[in-house]
Order: sequence, then structure tokens, then C-alpha cells
Amino acid sequence: MKKRIVVVEDDVQTAELMRIILDDAGFDVVNLYHGVDAVRYLEKEKADLILLDIRLPGYDGFEILERMHTNGMKQTAPIIMLSADVLSTSRQHAFDLGATDFVNKPFQINDLLNRITMAMETAVFPWPTLSPNWQHAPAN
Repeated sequence: MKKRIVVVEDDVQTAELMRIILDDAGFDVVNLYHGVDAVRYLEKEKADLILLDIRLPGYDGFEILERMHTNGMKQTAPIIMLSADVLSTSRQHAFDLGATDFVNKPFQINDLLNRITMAMETAVFPWPTLSPNWQHAPAN
């Protein structure tokens, strides 16, 4: 059975390129182009890995990550964030919300495939559940 990768990317050309490459690499690929569609899909369907753009219509990638933790979504898939935003604060925020990895666009295809393989091989399940007030928790 093929591993399912969900690509959440609003740029149709980028999403289609990733679908072709990942399909050729032996994955089952689902492309979603809108944050609301991604949330609806991920509430019902299982993924083995999620490639999640930050800037999306509807819910952005950060909001989707947060919803995955606090709204009881059953996703345990590793999540690789994709963004043209190179700010270290965006990268850190993604990791704080539970992202497995962060890849800057544009990216090298072989690098992305290596990161996907690494994320799938080293995934730790299940994800911890964050409380709705996780942002206000005292620092250790």
C-alpha cells in the first residue's frame, strides 16, 4: 500500500509539480489548495505525511497546525512546512506548533524527497495534545 502525502499548497503549478514528483517516487498524493478544504479533509482522512504551505487562503498553515492539536484531529502524520518566508520567527513558530521540518521555497526536489523520507522514518506517534491555552503556559 502506498504512503499518502497530502500537499496543501495554493499555487497550482507548485502543487502539480509536487504531485508528479511524489507520484513518480511511489506515493499516493492528494493536493489541496485552500486552508478550509485542508482542515475538512484532514478531519476525516489519514495522511502519512503532510506538506503544508504557510500562506494559504482560508486558514493559513499555522492555523491548520494549531487546529490539528487543539480540535481533536486524528492526524499523527509528520508535517513539513513550506514557505518562501525566510524569517526565523516563522520557522520557530512552525516548530513550536508541532511541525516536523521547515523547507524554504524554492527548494531542490532531491532535498525535499530526502526530508520526506527522514520525516517518515523518524516520526514519533502519537502527537502530544496541546491545551487550548498552550500559548500561555509558563516557560520551564
